[in-house]
Amino acid sequence: MVPTTKKALSLAVLSAVSFSADGFFVQPSAVQRDISVNMNKDKQLSRAGFISVTASAILATSQIAVGVEDETAEATGLPSAPSTSSEIAPSVQSITRSIDGCPKPIPGKPNNCIATSNIKQLDTYSPPWTFDDSMSGDEAFARLKGIVKKSSEVGGQSYNIIEIDEKGRYMKIETPRGIGFNVIDSVEFVVRADDQVVIFKSSEKPGEDGSTSGLSDFGANRKRIEELRKSSGGAFQVMGSGLGTA
Repeated sequence: MVPTTKKALSLAVLSAVSFSADGFFVQPSAVQRDISVNMNKDKQLSRAGFISVTASAILATSQIAVGVEDETAEATGLPSAPSTSSEIAPSVQSITRSIDGCPKPIPGKPNNCIATSNIKQLDTYSPPWTFDDSMSGDEAFARLKGIVKKSSEVGGQSYNIIEIDEKGRYMKIETPRGIGFNVIDSVEFVVRADDQVVIFKSSEKPGEDGSTSGLSDFGANRKRIEELRKSSGGAFQVMGSGLGTA
């Protein structure tokens, strides 16, 4: 490919060479000869004159380089390189979803919430699930959706899927807490393929005014998460559960 960068153009002027159609350097160009003639005519060339001549040489060299590149592309049938001045399509980046942790407990009020991110709040912390490296992130996410669907159809627990983000491997569901509770709980999951973990949060869904029932869930959110994990048939394990075992 014929160099067309500013540095290459400057070098072309200084070395005063031209380009051939196959991209190799050949004999001194007409641009160089024009500069030499002008310099010989007036050895005391003014600064403004020198800048003018040099600018013309750079412009001419760039036009030669671009013209040769286009001719080469036409001769070979290959597409020419895209112009650096044109728009460049943005790179596609992977989407990483996150889940907020549980709020700090308020003395005298139940905190009906558990989350994998609450490491420093043991009352509301639950360790992530792990899955084997033989399972891809997409496979783990498909398994997660499967156990939620199965639990709704067979397990007697009603799960309403609110959001599914396939690219981010994120799922949000809502479910009634159970008999005797006029409360809806919200559960969020994210599968982290790189870390081979499933992070989650299960908590009481606030009302329209942002308030909660103020009633203890008696461990319902923690129990629900564990029941879902067990229904995976061993595909998901509790992180750290194998530590200390032979």
